[in-house]
Amino acid sequence: MQIAGWAAEFLRAEDGGPWQFTREQLRWVLWWCAVDDGGRFIYRKGVLQGLKGWGKDPLLAVASLVEFVGPSRFSHWEGEQPVGVPHPQAWVQIAAVSRDQTLNTMTLIPSLISEKMIETYGIKAGAELIRASGGRQRLEAVADVRQRLGLRRGGGPASGSSGGRTPRRRRSQPARGGGRSALR
Repeated sequence: MQIAGWAAEFLRAEDGGPWQFTREQLRWVLWWCAVDDGGRFIYRKGVLQGLKGWGKDPLLAVASLVEFVGPSRFSHWEGEQPVGVPHPQAWVQIAAVSRDQTLNTMTLIPSLISEKMIETYGIKAGAELIRASGGRQRLEAVADVRQRLGLRRGGGPASGSSGGRTPRRRRSQPARGGGRSALR
């Protein structure tokens, strides 16, 4: 629930008020952010599917902002509840086959960011790249994912690629290699 509280404090809804997840969105966030007893994510990849108009783009824009500067990494337990902290060098990518496909999500992000979030995290927003914390954290749109993932034009993975045809949501990663730490 820490993420829901953070989103309400730092993100704006369409009407200008604080962001509130629907019950279904919150359920998805809680499962996506679930950690085991050691603070490791239970789920390392997933797919979000819904009918047109369900709100996938706003939800993924919010999830991207949480990964960007929110409490997305496990820190410790307070009783039964995991406590998250921001990733110090988050690198979040909104990825698609073409640049146009990233626009739905990327155009929502500026309207979600509150003045408090800008001031607190030192956010500098551009059209395709948003930086925070003096450039240590970044959120960007990337296209031509098939080539980046090593997929051939015919659809199958190129040799040495572990990726398939299903697009995956990329997780925050440190800017200089390495894996991730913990809580979403």
